[in-house]
Amino acid sequence: MQFFAGSSFSQQLRITDRLQAKLQFLNPLEYTRVLILLNDQVDIESLDKELYRINAPLNYRAQTVINTLKQKALQTQGPILQYLNSEKDRGKVNELMDFWVTNVIYAEVTPDVVLNLSTRTDVQMIDLDEKITWDKPIYDEPLPANNSTESVETGLKVIKADELWRLGFTGAGRTVMHIDTGVDGLHPALASRWWGNNGRPWQHAWFDPVSPFTTSPTDCGTHGTHTMGIMCGRNSASGDTVGVAPDAYWMSAGITDCPGASYPSMNIAAYQWAMDPDSNSVTMDMPDAISCSWQDPNVSGIAQCTSIYVSTLNAVEAAGIAVCFSAGNSGSGASTITPPKNINTDSVNVFSVGAVDGNTVGYPIASFSSRGPSICGGSGTLLIKPEVSAPGVNVRSLVPGNSYGLNSGTSMASPHVAGAIALLKQAAPGLTGKQIKAILFSTCTDLGTPGEDNTYGKGLINLLAAFQQLGLYPLNAFSIQTPAPGATIVSFPNSSTPVTITWDTAATGAQYKWIFGPAANPRLLTVPSSTNSITMTLGQLDVLLANAGVAQGSSLAGQWDVWSYRVSPVDSLKSSNGPRALTLTRGVPALSGFGLNSPPSGVTVTTSAFNSSLININWRKSGEGVTYKWKFGSPALSNVRLSVPSTTRAMTHH
Repeated sequence: MQFFAGSSFSQQLRITDRLQAKLQFLNPLEYTRVLILLNDQVDIESLDKELYRINAPLNYRAQTVINTLKQKALQTQGPILQYLNSEKDRGKVNELMDFWVTNVIYAEVTPDVVLNLSTRTDVQMIDLDEKITWDKPIYDEPLPANNSTESVETGLKVIKADELWRLGFTGAGRTVMHIDTGVDGLHPALASRWWGNNGRPWQHAWFDPVSPFTTSPTDCGTHGTHTMGIMCGRNSASGDTVGVAPDAYWMSAGITDCPGASYPSMNIAAYQWAMDPDSNSVTMDMPDAISCSWQDPNVSGIAQCTSIYVSTLNAVEAAGIAVCFSAGNSGSGASTITPPKNINTDSVNVFSVGAVDGNTVGYPIASFSSRGPSICGGSGTLLIKPEVSAPGVNVRSLVPGNSYGLNSGTSMASPHVAGAIALLKQAAPGLTGKQIKAILFSTCTDLGTPGEDNTYGKGLINLLAAFQQLGLYPLNAFSIQTPAPGATIVSFPNSSTPVTITWDTAATGAQYKWIFGPAANPRLLTVPSSTNSITMTLGQLDVLLANAGVAQGSSLAGQWDVWSYRVSPVDSLKSSNGPRALTLTRGVPALSGFGLNSPPSGVTVTTSAFNSSLININWRKSGEGVTYKWKFGSPALSNVRLSVPSTTRAMTHH
């Protein structure tokens, strides 16, 4: 108590209760971890509303949100950082890190620095960077499950994910993420779709803030591999599918230090990284959905409703990402939703997920599933928690080491929702995460007490009903971005060099077709895409041109355009700035010297109608896209007796 004896009431208000309690037991030279929230914050809720009002395309929305947040941090953090760095030189500050996702600074400081910070008018709140934990599932280690089952898991059918697969929506081109214990990145059901194996540097696909730092996904337990498997796990060799969005890419933040400690500052860092992994707001490399199965157990009372998570999660959602949380495994009492998912910014933020038993008729709520109402007050839907429910009892998913296991918990329910968001984003790439969650929220299958309740929320998510609801969004105008008008693209046989064609999304649940042809002739090329871009190699383009009858060295000058379309209800729309002029040219490979390999000179080959032995004639390759002729003459090649064409560099005959 002596520490605060001389401090004013306003100073004490700036220091949270849990930090004040911690300071009572610190000696003057002891460090403690704190989060310093600045007064000057971006009004992220107003910015979000304005972006919806103008129907901002997703790329414009993301850039605007990220750049606005970065600019605010750059303009306002200087004086506090200067003070903290000066105290660091005096040994009173140990660690220091500034963030822009919300205008906050993390520091490890002595008690007197906390007191000095609390007197500053540019500081809104100072909180303890307290240890966090995950929502511990029912089993510490998943129960063993069949490794060779080639099936679609029951829970995936319960939410009707398989219905969307039959319509062609499997999460292709979309990205899921979680903040968890990590992932076994070598698991055969996941490895091929980690973004680090698909053209991104590892640091743009894997975030590890816990020393010793790793450069590829690893799981310090089993929890994260299990939850990622529920989102997108599938072994393509066996067909064994445990994931809702089996064709989605994935990225991950492994913030849990098993058996060490993790902190809110690590979560904030993970959300910031997710919004802009490559520190370039122009590139759209953020995930579509982030599933979270952790809690901050030591924040208590009304402080949960005003914590730093409020502004952080609002910023992530404003950028277009959907965040969902496990409701917690502290049921079945009232108001047992674990923080910070008991926050109720709006009807779908923060989106907490309860667990039902998908293996039992009627899909009863799990006894452990945490219940509402929210402790943050409000009325109507704002007061009710959880938002929705999903399967979370005896869910079969992945375990590190090419294994499978069963586990139960709301930790298993939340990734069902994240995977569902990825499926719907494939069908509706122009919608924000909040819009997708609102559709899932409004189309649930009602369970328990009629209407929304504090046990099931709105009910069990229903992907087919949600997909049908997408048709209510009209197609909106969109425009072509690249390549520029008048561009020339030169293809080349077997080339792996990529070429990308991009456009704004129609923001409506549409798919797209990229169309090319001379102005007065029928379309020569039509390439469909489920997202707002097409990336193909120059070799793939060369094949398309060859199929269109274009010879090597020849060009095809014409016009190209992009159309958005939807199958249910039927609708289509052309880009607002098309068609554009474009020239497609097939490159001519240069021939290079080559030599004969076999058979060696002087060999005699004796044929026989009764001998089925093979004879192989081969030579080195002389260039890409060329054909060959094998010639034999006697007594010289001027008198050709045999002439056998070949499109390869070898021939095998009996």
